[in-house]
Amino acid sequence: GAAGFIRLSLTVPDAHIDEACRRIAALAARSTLPKGAAHDHEAVGEVLVDLLEANGVDVVFGIPGVHTVELYRGLAASKIRHITPRHEQGAGFMADGYARVSGKPGVALVITGPGLTNTITAMAQARQDSVPMLVISGVNRRDSLGPVLNGAWAA
Repeated sequence: GAAGFIRLSLTVPDAHIDEACRRIAALAARSTLPKGAAHDHEAVGEVLVDLLEANGVDVVFGIPGVHTVELYRGLAASKIRHITPRHEQGAGFMADGYARVSGKPGVALVITGPGLTNTITAMAQARQDSVPMLVISGVNRRDSLGPVLNGAWAA
């Protein structure tokens, strides 16, 4: 999958995320290849996994799905362990609990919209208690999204 098929939302009280955002934005900006074209650069998910590993992340919590496939693209070749909860709210609270016990940032991978909404309580709790937590949500490119209410295209 070419970079740019995903939009990321990063939420964490940590300056290291600035580097990740810059690297991912640069990757997405130079991804102008047509769908299915060959390319020699990493996918956004692969860059993200590299950055997570470089910052000491060894466990992530999340539910794989069509909207998060790019986030998972680099996990198979990494040393990061993935734990699948039954619900996104569980992913949020697992990330929070992991961070509290391990002292490392807890990471949750969720879809935008209901997946991200389901993690809000865990995110608020982590923020209130100054627990290092990173919630990453992804969605496909805007032009690949289906119609929304009344036939209007997602904007």
